[in-house]
Amino acid sequence: MYYLCNEIKEKDYIFIGTFQNSKNILINENNRSIAVMARLSGVKFLFMGDNGFPTESYFMENNYDLNADVLEVGHHGSKNSTSSAFINRVTPKTAIFSFGYNNYGHPAETVAEKLYKSGCSLHYIHVHGSITVNVYNKWYNIMNSEDIEYYGEK
Repeated sequence: MYYLCNEIKEKDYIFIGTFQNSKNILINENNRSIAVMARLSGVKFLFMGDNGFPTESYFMENNYDLNADVLEVGHHGSKNSTSSAFINRVTPKTAIFSFGYNNYGHPAETVAEKLYKSGCSLHYIHVHGSITVNVYNKWYNIMNSEDIEYYGEK
């Protein structure tokens, strides 16, 4: 997966965070994954890595700015990630599922359905191959081996 930007603007940023387990709750290794929020040329990306519900809840409870145009779906779209409340906070226009053949059932059909019903366009690495997001001034396009889609203020 590649994310390209034609130029870095003064207001661009990247924030990296992890779930802080202050309650000493036993969590699995996936929820210790790094999450990244990036803003490039007015387009916001949220990369959730292998994180699931505990990290999503932590970010929402601590009032993180989660609004993003592009969401890399957490934990490959497993049934333990991407809650409806999280989708409502992020309000993504585009969701990218990063997964290959697996025995875990990723992505869960319910996760894809929730994102689709929220108005998201869905892109799957396993189906589309490599996915390229080209970022320009407040708009972006997504290219894969099949087509190109445009989003934002062109």
